[in-house]
Amino acid sequence: MEIKNIIDSGNYIREKNENGLILVRSCSSLDCHQYASVYLKDYKSLLLINSYFEYFINRNTRQIIYYCEGDVVTLTANSDEQLNVEVESIQQWVKNNY
Repeated sequence: MEIKNIIDSGNYIREKNENGLILVRSCSSLDCHQYASVYLKDYKSLLLINSYFEYFINRNTRQIIYYCEGDVVTLTANSDEQLNVEVESIQQWVKNNY
């Protein structure tokens, strides 16, 4: 079976991060501000690290998206509690690393 068919079918194990959120990777040729303006109208800024690295959150969809130099990662939580754990984890990581 071709990889495209497998992806289209959704019949594969999804990548998850250390807190169990589903992780989907993509990329964009837009800069961070342009990307947010075009694709993240329903998201709020969670953390702005600098002009090319920002976290965005949509509590209704339980998603966190982070953009860093064209790499885009979408994290999807199964519950509000799981989303809150991830937010705390991100905040702690930023505190420890920036």
